Amino acid sequence: MEETAKKLFEAIRGMSAPDPTIRVFVISENHFFRIYDGRYSWTEYSNEFGYADVEKLDRGKILSAFAKLEFLVTECLNLHILSASSSKYDDQAFLARKLPFRQRIEALKEFALINASLEKKLKNLAVTRNFLAHEWDEKMAKFDGGRLDDPVIFDKFARHLKMVFELLVDEYKRLQLETNYERYLLAITQQVEISCQSEGEP
Repeated sequence: MEETAKKLFEAIRGMSAPDPTIRVFVISENHFFRIYDGRYSWTEYSNEFGYADVEKLDRGKILSAFAKLEFLVTECLNLHILSASSSKYDDQAFLARKLPFRQRIEALKEFALINASLEKKLKNLAVTRNFLAHEWDEKMAKFDGGRLDDPVIFDKFARHLKMVFELLVDEYKRLQLETNYERYLLAITQQVEISCQSEGEP
């Protein structure tokens, strides 16, 4: 998967303007790779779970981690709903993003991608995320019946956040194999290379 993703990345870099209809998200051995709406990012990591490491009550860092967590939930649904090579992949992805986050969590459970325990943890974390997004003072935010500025409560919150992030990353990697996502990447690479050749022709 790593080499296939890298080949697509190099092909995309050769385009004057990436095709906005191409939609890719890959978690490979050493990189996160995303193409969306004509933009792309290639991010190297030494610890794929590092995004979920929070050591203090920092509203910005926690909300950033939640944005990635929400993205993982959506992408797991996308890969499960239908094969990545389907021509309707983008339409389904759009529909998944339109669902409220709580319903996306429930859909993961309905499709047996997560168990009841993980569903409960995700919903509890989502409540705290909403507190942090809308409260005037982040110290007023709550988690699992306690205030987030309590060191014991915050430690539990941080552990749960990292745990669900790890489980969703692992689930996404599994789904990439199950749906033969690498085949989809190869097809996109071929499409991009043809487009690059056409751009170079007089």
